[in-house]
Amino acid sequence: MAQLLYHYTTRDRVKQILESGYILPTLEFKNYPSPTGKRIKSPVWLSCNAVMEMAAIKPVYQISNGVKGERYHLSIEEFSDKYGIYRFSIERSSFTLPFKRLVKAMGLPAEEVKHLAASAASDSSDCGDWFGFIGKIAVSKVVSLEVYETATASWTELI
Repeated sequence: MAQLLYHYTTRDRVKQILESGYILPTLEFKNYPSPTGKRIKSPVWLSCNAVMEMAAIKPVYQISNGVKGERYHLSIEEFSDKYGIYRFSIERSSFTLPFKRLVKAMGLPAEEVKHLAASAASDSSDCGDWFGFIGKIAVSKVVSLEVYETATASWTELI
């Protein structure tokens, strides 16, 4: 069997993915373009980490009187309870690029690659576990969809 890669996501995103039939590339580089002005090709982020990809636990911000305040991280349990943690598994192929090849294919400037790697480390993640796909991934290519169960700290297969 081929190596499995995982696309970690939230409850709301799972609904969008299943309705559209595709896992779409991140909006990260569309919403926050490169400071160099260079166009970045957005990937679908994947991970070979079969336990938990910590970069999937997105930071949240304290909001006070409608003003965005301090950034902080929820625990896995808190994030799962609030947003849900799901993952689609797909088989690794010649189209799924490991991190070093992926950032080149994306056209990501070296300074931003360093920033991304440092951000991974601060999230207790390892960008060496990261892969990506330039383009969208059809749900028909998905091997399984799982949900993280906080009570057992384990994954339950949904499809």
